[in-house]
Amino acid sequence: MTHAFWETTHAHAIRKVVMHPDVKPFLFLEDVNPYASINLQELKNKSITVYQLRVDNKLAGIVFFKAVGRSANIDAAFLPEFRGKNAKKFANELFNSYIQKTKIKFFTAKIRVTNKRSLVFARWCGFKVDCKDSDYIYVSKHHG
Repeated sequence: MTHAFWETTHAHAIRKVVMHPDVKPFLFLEDVNPYASINLQELKNKSITVYQLRVDNKLAGIVFFKAVGRSANIDAAFLPEFRGKNAKKFANELFNSYIQKTKIKFFTAKIRVTNKRSLVFARWCGFKVDCKDSDYIYVSKHHG
């Protein structure tokens, strides 16, 4: 299984992932809360970096980083057939690439309390739960 990732603003690839029926309900692309939300209209904003991930030349996922000061909020989406242990490996490589580029080492994300698999994935990737409310679980990771 070969994989690659690169920065992208390619709207078709981004839409293909974010509009997938098993992805769309879980992303924070609209401004429900400024914490880890991304408005697709702002992709040209220098604080937002989007990576496209491909496995065996097939689109596998999209990861959004939104730099806020010395940290970055993250929203990641993997298509169903590319989830699991390999996604963890790819995500960690992607983190390292982003860190090399930006020197940012502190990451935050929010996960809907109903999205159990994302919480498991976040923990696999080294995130810890900071707090939660009735709607969201807030996680963070310090890399390095």
